[in-house]
Amino acid sequence: MKKNLLLVYTLAFISLLSCSKKEDRFSFKNSEDAVSGCRKALYGYFSQKDNSIEKIAEMTCTWLELQDSCYNTFIRDSTFDFTGELAIAFVNITDSIKMTIKGRLSEQKRTLQDVMTLKLLTRKIVQNDSYKKVEDFYESLDKQKLYNDKILAIQKYTKLLNNITALSNSEDNLQSYLKEEDRCFQSVIHYMSSLTSNEMQEIIAKTTDAFKKSNWADVNAEIRELYFSMRFNRRVLQNAIVCIRDIKAGKKLTDEQSNTYRWMILQPLIAIGRDEMSVMTDKQISELKDILSAMPEIMIKLDGNPKTSPEEMMNLSQLLSSYFIDLYMSSIL
Repeated sequence: MKKNLLLVYTLAFISLLSCSKKEDRFSFKNSEDAVSGCRKALYGYFSQKDNSIEKIAEMTCTWLELQDSCYNTFIRDSTFDFTGELAIAFVNITDSIKMTIKGRLSEQKRTLQDVMTLKLLTRKIVQNDSYKKVEDFYESLDKQKLYNDKILAIQKYTKLLNNITALSNSEDNLQSYLKEEDRCFQSVIHYMSSLTSNEMQEIIAKTTDAFKKSNWADVNAEIRELYFSMRFNRRVLQNAIVCIRDIKAGKKLTDEQSNTYRWMILQPLIAIGRDEMSVMTDKQISELKDILSAMPEIMIKLDGNPKTSPEEMMNLSQLLSSYFIDLYMSSIL
């Protein structure tokens, strides 16, 4: 009972956050009609025999839209009791639908390509004038010349991070900051294999501290969110790309570096969720596919097993696929 009440109060909180003026795909007369719609969806999912990743992605998107429509119906319905039987029924149906979708995923072996397909088909695509503006900005950064010395790059990076609070809050200044930060970041990771643990930790700490102190309140909230979301994707992907490049080149790594590289290669699949996928560029999607394709072989090389059999490679690929799919679905359902 306590568990049900906790879930119901959680539902009430989410409902308040989910209230939206946009037209719902599903239209319900009242709360009873909404719960009935969920029950019908559950019966439909039970009878579904197609376990392809494309069909499961479709089921997932339909459920997320249906769930949002229910939340909006509940919040508009003044008679809906968030602690009543109807609310508890909705929570129970929700749990059953989640279990059904996850069960479908586990009924057959999945591949890393399935992970990519699932993420692509369940993302919310953001493409408007603001998106295009920020995308063009980041594409222009690919033409910047890097600092050709590790020490110089670290010095420039440190100076930039130390002076972030001196910048005003305009979008022009935000672009200027992100432009130089990207140049410093790309320059530093170019020398990734020669960075000491202290150097890496200091840069991470200074970056975190700088952003706690920064304030871009004068920048439009939608634009600001796009800048930082696309910045995150760019950095996470570039980290993994450099790590894979270094491993393929046979660069010698300490045990500590190997652990760091392993995490950075896994990070795109762990940290890039539905919201981050929604703002990925075509180029970044291609990069993520390449990272996925290289991942099993690279992980084996990191573990010092260059003579791995195709069967062992396949087992690792399936293990990674299962983990990433479960992690992703738990974050969106």
